[in-house]
Amino acid sequence: MAESVTIVEDVSPITKYGLAISVVFTATTWAAFSLGSGELYSQFRNHPRSTEVLWSCSTVSGEITRPGSYTVVVTIPDSAGEALSAAPYVYFDFVHEDGGVYTAIPALIKWPTAPVVTKKVDL
Repeated sequence: MAESVTIVEDVSPITKYGLAISVVFTATTWAAFSLGSGELYSQFRNHPRSTEVLWSCSTVSGEITRPGSYTVVVTIPDSAGEALSAAPYVYFDFVHEDGGVYTAIPALIKWPTAPVVTKKVDL
C-alpha cells in the first residue's frame, strides 16, 4: 500500500495576536468537568511552574467563549500581544468554577509565539 506524503514548507510562527485559539475537548471530558456551564478561567505563563502570570482571561470578561461542539475559544486581544510574545512559547490551562467550587481541567496547552516552529513538516 502506497503512503501519501504531504510536505509543508516555511511554516510561520504565530507572532501577531488579536486571534482566537480553539481548544476542542472530548465529549467525556466536557461532560465530566461540566465545561458547558459555570465559569472558565485561564492564565498564560512563560513556563508551567512560573509564578508570573503574563495574561489572564475568563468567560466573565468575555475572552473565553463556548461556541459548541465541545469547543472552548480563547480570544487574545492585541493588548496582550507584547506580554505573550516575550517568550518563545506560552503555556495555559483552564479552571472551571461553579458555585464557588474551582476545578482544574487536565489540559496544558503550549503555544508558540516566536519563530521556533518546524520549518518543514512531513505529513
